[in-house]
Amino acid sequence: MKEAKVFLSSAMTELHNERAAVHKALTDRDFKVIRFEDFGARPESAQTAYLEGVQEAEFYVGIFWNQHSMATEEEYGEAERLGKCCFIYVKDFDVNRESKLQAFIDELRQKHTCPTFVTVVDLAERVPRDIQAWVLHHYVQGYCVRCRAERVMKDAKEVTMKNGRLAAKGTCPKCGTGMFKFLPKKH
Repeated sequence: MKEAKVFLSSAMTELHNERAAVHKALTDRDFKVIRFEDFGARPESAQTAYLEGVQEAEFYVGIFWNQHSMATEEEYGEAERLGKCCFIYVKDFDVNRESKLQAFIDELRQKHTCPTFVTVVDLAERVPRDIQAWVLHHYVQGYCVRCRAERVMKDAKEVTMKNGRLAAKGTCPKCGTGMFKFLPKKH
């Protein structure tokens, strides 16, 4: 898979540290992160800019805590409309959540598995791990020596080689031959 793009969505001010930690964790795993604070000045509206960011990404990551943000809700709506793979995380520490956000989170929990987190470290470990696991299951291609063709691996699992490199091991969905592929660096 080419460099995967992840759109990072949340109320920016209250989750500044979480956004920074997730950005670092994802870029360390060779994901390209799209986030509003990196956009800079543009001739178009902020709404147009962030919706174009969602459109550019393969994955949407929504992080929620206490403050409702209409922009974040619009970003999620665009990701859903386009059929993006959505990963939702809800902070469960010192909760004083706005009722509008709680209603939105309740709606999200009807559609997605939405794990909670308490610390920035927990979130920064979870997000890349969750996306990488999904990518392994749905995207990782390897070369089948028996079929002599590139194929998406069946039952792909992340493994760590003796030298510390990450790899994916799975089987060819057509002939069942074992397949292998090195993955991007972990740290």
